[in-house]
Amino acid sequence: MNYKTLFTGCMLVLISFTSNAEQYQLPITPIGEVKLKQSDAVDDRIDDVINQVVNNLPSDKKKELIKHFPANDIAQPNKTVSNSFAPQKDSFGRSTLLYEQTSTEVIPKTTPADIITEQMKKKFKPVQRYKLTAGDNITLPAAKFIMNSIRTNFGQVEVKTTDPNVVLEMDGSFVYFTTEKDAPFGLRIYEKGVPESQVNITVWPLNVLATMVEVNVSLDKATKSKIAKIKRDIKIEQQHTEIRIRDKESELILASDPKFQSSPYEYRINNIFSQIAGNETPKGYNFIEGIPPKAKYPCRFDAKSETKQRLISSRRIVDVVLVQNTHPSRSIVLREEQCWTSGDIISTAILNKATLKPNEMTEVYVMRDRLYYERIKNRNNRPSLLN
Repeated sequence: MNYKTLFTGCMLVLISFTSNAEQYQLPITPIGEVKLKQSDAVDDRIDDVINQVVNNLPSDKKKELIKHFPANDIAQPNKTVSNSFAPQKDSFGRSTLLYEQTSTEVIPKTTPADIITEQMKKKFKPVQRYKLTAGDNITLPAAKFIMNSIRTNFGQVEVKTTDPNVVLEMDGSFVYFTTEKDAPFGLRIYEKGVPESQVNITVWPLNVLATMVEVNVSLDKATKSKIAKIKRDIKIEQQHTEIRIRDKESELILASDPKFQSSPYEYRINNIFSQIAGNETPKGYNFIEGIPPKAKYPCRFDAKSETKQRLISSRRIVDVVLVQNTHPSRSIVLREEQCWTSGDIISTAILNKATLKPNEMTEVYVMRDRLYYERIKNRNNRPSLLN
C-alpha cells in the first residue's frame, strides 16, 4: 500500500468531519457579552475515525504510520493509561485538569532519646531505692529546676559530675543536686579517698516532682578495710589537732601591737589583763556605766560577741567582750587580730581558750588608747600635694 495514498485518505476524512462539525454547532443564546461554546463531540468523533483507520492497517504498516503522528494522537490498544489527574469541563465546555488531592500523613521520627525519655517517665517514683555494687552504672529519672537528693551508705561522700552547670552540695553521706537543662548528666559518687568504691549514676531530667534516691553500694572486703583505715587516720589526726591547740592555749592568751616590743611595756599590759581575768580591778581603773554604740561590737568573730563591761584609767580603756559559740554542731577558733578593727586599739587577749565548742563562752579583752583620737585631732599634718 502506498503511504502517501493512505495519508491523503485520512486527511480527507478529517476535513469532511470538520466541515460537518461546523454545520452542527449548538445554538447559544448570549447574555451580556457573547461567548461561544464548542462541543467536544467533534473532537471525540475525529479521534474515533483516526483510531479505526489505524487499527485496520497491518501491524507493520501501523508501526510506520505511528512515526508520523504524535504519541498521544493515536490510541494504543490493550493499554490502560492512568495518571494522577482526571479531565474535567469548565462552564464553557473547555477541558481542565483536576489533580487528585492526596494527603500524606507525616509520622514524626522517634529518636533513641525519645524512647529513653518515655522509659524514664514510667520508671519515675518520688522515692527510689537501688542496691548496687562498686563499678555499677545506672540511669534514674529526676526533676528539673528542683533540688533532688541522694542518700548513700558512704561515711563521707565525694561526687564528680560531667556537667559543670549542675548545682551540687555534699553533706556527709548525702548529695543534693539541681539542674535546669534537659540534657542528661553523670554523677560519679564514691567514699572520699576511696575511688574504688565509685558508682556512676546517669540522671535523666524530667518535668516531674523532686525525687529522693537511696543508693546502697555493696563493697568487697579490701575496699571496706581501706575505708576503715582512712576513717581511723582522720580520727587520729583530729585528736592530734585538738592536743596541739590545747598545748598552744594558756590560761590567758595575749596579743600585743607589734610596734611595742619593750619587755616592761608588755609586762604592764599582761599584768593588767591578768588582774581583769582574775575578776580583779587593776589599780587606777574604774568601771563606767553605758557602752558607746561604736564599742559594743569591736571583734569580727564567727560567733556572737558583745562588749559587756568597760574599765577606764587616765590613759587606757579596757573593754570586756563576752563571746559565745552559738553554732549547734561545730567549733570555732578565735583569733586576736579579728579584734583589731580601729586605730585606737593597743592590745587584745583571750581568756582560757581560743577554741570554743558549741555553746561554750569566754571573755576577750580589748585595750584602747584613750587619748588616741585627741592626738589625731590636734596633729599638725602637712597637706598632701597629690590631693
